[in-house]
Amino acid sequence: MIKDFFLSLSIMFKDVKILLLSLIPSVIGLVAYYYLGGWFVTSTTTWGKTYIDSYFENAELVASILQWTLGIFFFFVASFTFFLFVSLISSPFNDLISKRVEKILGGRVEEAPFTFSGVFRVLKNEIKKIGFILLISIIGLLCGFVFPPLSFFISAILMAVTFLDYSWSRHEMSVSECVNDFKSSFVRYLLPGVAYVFIVSLPLINVIFLPLGVIYFTTIFTKKRV
Repeated sequence: MIKDFFLSLSIMFKDVKILLLSLIPSVIGLVAYYYLGGWFVTSTTTWGKTYIDSYFENAELVASILQWTLGIFFFFVASFTFFLFVSLISSPFNDLISKRVEKILGGRVEEAPFTFSGVFRVLKNEIKKIGFILLISIIGLLCGFVFPPLSFFISAILMAVTFLDYSWSRHEMSVSECVNDFKSSFVRYLLPGVAYVFIVSLPLINVIFLPLGVIYFTTIFTKKRV
């Protein structure tokens, strides 16, 4: 697994196309959140200052405190939502990354022409996957009240499946085939899933490791078949 990690790291930084595909969603996310955060803080502060002027004599000081408070609040909200946002917009890029990694490692990849319908199909699958993740996360949380280790165990499996899904979907594997694939490499899939449960909770770092996770799990999947 350690060899696969360093192999994935090497592929990510040595292949220019993969590196660009990895950076584009993060840049889009950062720009979107920068302007969204600026708009949120500015508009809310303007509204709050109008309200504050009516009740406080030192309105400028109170407005400054409000602006800093809102900025900190938005930072924490962004930390929780940024990963999901980037995951959604990066889904077409991750599909291309996974395909290219498999090609580099000698896997059989069918070259399909670029179509907008193909992009929408990937986005649709990603939306379904995020919904599924949220559902399983709620189930895992409920299980955590009864038996906490079970909740963590479910989260680790779910994390691995989110990355493996790109390879499974590309090979049009049935549910039973996906289950058998996971069972055949249970430990090799589970342990990285455990690591990523912790990584996704780290602001900004989780976004950097998102494309690396796609590369890593694609590497494991492909090496089993070449």
